[in-house]
Amino acid sequence: MIVIDKGRESSGINNMVRLSTLVPTNRDSERETFLNALHEGRVYNPKFVYEKAKVARDFRKRYDEQLSFEYFERALHLLEQLSEDYKDERDYHEKVWGDKLEYDEANDMINKYVAENAKLEQAITVKWCMDSFVTNCSGSTVTFIKRKGYYRRQRLISLLDHEIGTHFTRTHNMNQIAPNRQKNSCKRRVKFPRVGWLLSTEEGLACLNTFKSYSDKRLFGSALLYYACCLSSKLSFYELWKKLDVYLKGDEERLWIVCMRVKRGVEDTSKPLGFYKDQATFSGAVRLLALRRSINFRHLHLCKCSVEELPAVKPFLSQIINSGNGLLPWFVETDDEYSKYMTQLDEIAKANNIGVHESSKNFRCRRIPTWAFAGSKVKAK
Repeated sequence: MIVIDKGRESSGINNMVRLSTLVPTNRDSERETFLNALHEGRVYNPKFVYEKAKVARDFRKRYDEQLSFEYFERALHLLEQLSEDYKDERDYHEKVWGDKLEYDEANDMINKYVAENAKLEQAITVKWCMDSFVTNCSGSTVTFIKRKGYYRRQRLISLLDHEIGTHFTRTHNMNQIAPNRQKNSCKRRVKFPRVGWLLSTEEGLACLNTFKSYSDKRLFGSALLYYACCLSSKLSFYELWKKLDVYLKGDEERLWIVCMRVKRGVEDTSKPLGFYKDQATFSGAVRLLALRRSINFRHLHLCKCSVEELPAVKPFLSQIINSGNGLLPWFVETDDEYSKYMTQLDEIAKANNIGVHESSKNFRCRRIPTWAFAGSKVKAK
């Protein structure tokens, strides 16, 4: 493992350029204008400018077809529960994410996590960055944020399982299957048929691997973003802010981040438009939980595919297992750990009121029917 301290954005996230096109060039000035109007009791909706307006517009539109209200009531119910149980989001962080860490403590935890697996240690590059917004994985590089008090103990443990145990592991295994693919070729370019929504499975699995070790296993953050995406399709920026304020309770920094996140790519934010990519995390987690009794989660970590594609990837799974080059995250590596992992998924499902959908083995379903969930008229198993 290589650990590099950098004060600037690392080159390891260059493939996130398309997302960067959705960042307005006048973000800071529009934030000030919006907050000034808000404090004065006036309605103002930001007018965002993008360096490449057409590129931003087209990229945002790519996710319009993914907009869904299927889990809207479920997400709203979770937000209402959590709003009653915690004073605000900071209170949630204190009680669920644990104590804040100094840089040296966080770095030591990351090094120990990676050192537990020799194959992982040889394959991964860890970078620290001051400017990145979030912890992220790109190719063989995982970038962490070097800002004072950014990480909390339990949050970092869960992020390691999210970024390294999920995103890095699945990408690494994909590269073992298709080692000769061109550097800039599509990650999905492997020789089996593509069905389902890969992003939904990828982010949904990472979400479950994040929450499995939390004391409160309700999918708070992902439910909030799913709900915000739904509202963004119907409300202006100002109206969205007011709706989310009920759950974020006056936290202007957090409100701005969430509203900006789901209004990225929109120029006139008075319009009922949004960027709906972030729905993938909650919808993916819910679908995987509903299908959990039918899924081999070791196989899902060994191959970067959607859950619908699992039956089609058996030859590639055999190839990577027989090669000895496959990488499994520690929490599904042994039979005992796998059994504990499945118990944790059951606990997450129970906390989020999700039953079991007995799917056929080919998983040919984009969405899980409502009767698959606990609390519905049909008894969940």
